[in-house]
Amino acid sequence: MKFMLIIIVLVAGLFLPAGLGLSLRPAPFVPHAERTPPFRTVPLPGGLPEPVKRFYRMVYGDAVPVIESVVITGRAAIRPVMRIPLPARFVFIHDAGKS
Repeated sequence: MKFMLIIIVLVAGLFLPAGLGLSLRPAPFVPHAERTPPFRTVPLPGGLPEPVKRFYRMVYGDAVPVIESVVITGRAAIRPVMRIPLPARFVFIHDAGKS
């Protein structure tokens, strides 16, 4: 009886902290430190299909912004093994045309 109680306490001692850790959402990363530079624009390129041209004119006007980099951050729940949700956070930094 004493042996069974020890086993139950050990199993609970392993699974309880794991369950609590998996249920907590991670804090978001701090905001990216670099400031957004002023947008540089270029004229709307010629030879675009008519629907694309209409879309760009409706959204941007006659000048399209040049995207040089982007920073995307977020939080998620991923399920890599046995559908057990693991809390996660991510930062994606992309330098257009470089990396």
